[in-house]
Amino acid sequence: MKIKSQTPYRIGIDIGTGSVAWAAMALGEESQPTRLLASGTTIFGEPVLPKEMKLKNEERRRARLMRRQTERKRERISKIMHLAAALQITPEKLAAALLAHKETQTLWQLRVKALDQRITLEEFFLIVLRLAKNRGYNGDAPKPNQKGDLGKVGQGLAATQALVAATPGVRTVAEAIWLSQAMLPLNQKKFRKRIETGTYVLRSDIKNEFDLILKEQSKHHDVLSKPLEFIYPVRNEPSELTPDGKINEFPGTRYFWGQTPDTVGQAIKLAVFYQKPLQAFKDKIGFCALDKTSRRVVAAHPAHQAFRIE
Repeated sequence: MKIKSQTPYRIGIDIGTGSVAWAAMALGEESQPTRLLASGTTIFGEPVLPKEMKLKNEERRRARLMRRQTERKRERISKIMHLAAALQITPEKLAAALLAHKETQTLWQLRVKALDQRITLEEFFLIVLRLAKNRGYNGDAPKPNQKGDLGKVGQGLAATQALVAATPGVRTVAEAIWLSQAMLPLNQKKFRKRIETGTYVLRSDIKNEFDLILKEQSKHHDVLSKPLEFIYPVRNEPSELTPDGKINEFPGTRYFWGQTPDTVGQAIKLAVFYQKPLQAFKDKIGFCALDKTSRRVVAAHPAHQAFRIE
């Protein structure tokens, strides 16, 4: 339908995955909509996978998210291994220690033992690497939706919190899991199944466990309480983040995302838990071409859209 050019109007477009709809409204005084001039829709086939009937971008988005998580996890592990190498803990020593704890339940038991007893530095880094791989859900527990469903993550977190509450006297999630499973017969233990299905924990709980372990192990290993310069005597900015030929170089602020850890233990904690805050884009918005003291309105604002159309 043709619209007379002298009629002021505003057009709205709704673009979906399988359709496009539009409507044109005539404008009266003060650019207020008065009546519908024309409208239309176009429906087309959705870009879905033929067998699963799922949107193609859903699979791409999931794969992209997994790649990001894998890359960030790899970066955390690389930093932890760099710090371990500076403490003369080589991958070969870690592999030898892992052989003694290759069974799933012994790793849980080791995390509980580290709360009150001395463990070796190799065993300490085994725990650190495990926490770095599964460092918990960051933020508050998800709230139920309108149907009362918590979702997969919310249900998992609720189950973990219920397990902790049902095990009196425990200090960490690992301690609750170990005590709840240790007394069962071997054929009823669910350590392996818990790993396969996933244990949902809050980031705050994992941080609390790390702090308790670090506090106890610092009593037995003085190096964890030493300044970072103790293991990095040379204050150079490394050109590489890997320990290849640069073990004695002091990692600068760039290595710890601009943070300055006071001790070796705090440096390990940063390598495991630090997460970059969300960036604010307010200062990235340019100034108005007409009013140099005011910033431009965002493109999604109705005033901006009306200005571009009119």
